[in-house]
Amino acid sequence: MGIFKLIKKYSKKNVNKVLLNTLEFLKNKIIELEYTQKYNQIAQRLDDNKELYQKYLDKEPIFTFCMPTYNGEKYIARALESILMQETSYKYKIWIIDDCSTDNTVNIIREYEKKYPDIFDIYVNPVNERGLTVAPRIYNNVKTKYWMNFDQDDYWLSKDKLERGITYFENHPECTIFSSNLIVKSQNKLEVAYKGNQDSINFSFFDYPVPLRILMQTSATMYRNIFNEKILAHINSYMGTDKQHCILGDTFRNVLALSQGCGRYENSVDSVYNWTENGTWSKLNAGQQEFYNLQYFYDSIDFFDDVSLKNKIKEVAKFYFNNTEKLSDMLNKKELEELNTIKKGLRK
Repeated sequence: MGIFKLIKKYSKKNVNKVLLNTLEFLKNKIIELEYTQKYNQIAQRLDDNKELYQKYLDKEPIFTFCMPTYNGEKYIARALESILMQETSYKYKIWIIDDCSTDNTVNIIREYEKKYPDIFDIYVNPVNERGLTVAPRIYNNVKTKYWMNFDQDDYWLSKDKLERGITYFENHPECTIFSSNLIVKSQNKLEVAYKGNQDSINFSFFDYPVPLRILMQTSATMYRNIFNEKILAHINSYMGTDKQHCILGDTFRNVLALSQGCGRYENSVDSVYNWTENGTWSKLNAGQQEFYNLQYFYDSIDFFDDVSLKNKIKEVAKFYFNNTEKLSDMLNKKELEELNTIKKGLRK
């Protein structure tokens, strides 16, 4: 082979090799530049919104749905789905405390747990305790910044309820209750709980009893976690006493939260309260409902050490006493006897 042909042959190979290497280099450089540009944009956004990202991308849940259950197989899936449909940037958990259900409730819950293992936390009582241990168990074990009690037969309607509630709490550290309007469902009848035209209402402990039915409805109300060591010790001291009922119901949660801050109500219909005729509260007649409100506030007068809070509780007890006395013909013999005892106590 002639020298010129040899040079031409190898030159062509070299040229092709150089071209290929150059193209590969340029290709890698372009990929590197694109990656660098994208990464820089992400890094810049993270730097610009450091607090926001730290808040929303926290590894730990910020909210707990505490759901006591007992024989709720007819309702439980609807309640859980209404939580899981929430469109939110906040992480949450669903803590279910089952009081030894005898139906299919636990099996249904376990199916959800398999699907969402990072969200669900389930505790099943070995024996039925008639709900007496649920409230103190929640108070002593809820660890997230915010929480709520969620009844198994209630459900949410709005997909942004959780987002709005937590965002309000985050922007208003003085707020300990966030509540909204709801629909009361009784058999085939639907009724909006609050029929006023105010878009929002701010209230405090000293506004109690707040003239809004929604404050007594579990599905509407979210709380800031205010359970410190001192408060828990005081609550636990009521367990096993004749005043244990003071720490078990909805009213206690509301009153305690308001004693530590203030409340916010927004007139948005976000949930459904399923009123059942054989429910713990709904099976009582009007006079008995007033009486048990009276009994709660009367027995709670000494719960607070602060004189102003104590006097307010006594004032509310007198309010419910007057209501109960007007409906005293609806009370049974035992309730009437206690009403007279309370009457003497309120005179002191």
